Amino acid sequence: MRKIISILFLLIAGITVAQDKGIIQGIVLDKEMNNEPLAFANIYFKEAQITAQSNIDGAYAFEANAGTYTLIINFAGYQKVEVPNVTIKAGEITSIKNIAMRAIELILFEEAVIPKDKK
Repeated sequence: MRKIISILFLLIAGITVAQDKGIIQGIVLDKEMNNEPLAFANIYFKEAQITAQSNIDGAYAFEANAGTYTLIINFAGYQKVEVPNVTIKAGEITSIKNIAMRAIELILFEEAVIPKDKK
């Protein structure tokens, strides 16, 4: 009987913990390529140790504790995007509208000629 009560307690505890979490999902787009999906962008919350990566279709989804966060989307060669005040509610799915990322503008320099030392 004691084992049955222990197992029931663990099951109830597991269900209770799972209810404190919600899911965030969205799609990352490439503004430079006519809003095509941007694969393998890094997505994370500034305030938490939770990270994800967009798939080949630019989609991402991950689980997080209920709370309010700043969502960060990062990709090499693109401007970092911050979405403040993203609220995750327990047992719910939070969808973020499509996030379009822009490439970082490169500054090209003209060729410089350095004169040789005259001795």
